[in-house]
Amino acid sequence: MTPHARRVCSLYRKALRTSLDWIVVRDTWRQAACFIRLRIEENRHVTDPKIAKQLTDNFAKELEHYTHPDPFIAPASPGGNLWERNKLWDNAPPKELLK
Repeated sequence: MTPHARRVCSLYRKALRTSLDWIVVRDTWRQAACFIRLRIEENRHVTDPKIAKQLTDNFAKELEHYTHPDPFIAPASPGGNLWERNKLWDNAPPKELLK
């Protein structure tokens, strides 16, 4: 795989993750994912390296603009709202909780 193809794949995956931060409902997100794929595919025919680099740079800037300030984190993933919810205390529970 060429470096350009790797960069396009990386930007595509980043665009999908960024859109998932904004659209959590999968049915609605699927439409956004199809639109992103269409945008990537419509420039597939470009063979000039300068134009291809310009297109990828513009897409990267657009992704940076749409980055979510508080991205979605799956509940059971590190940083999610369920992460280590049932974590045991190192020694014993605080005495205040046992009253």
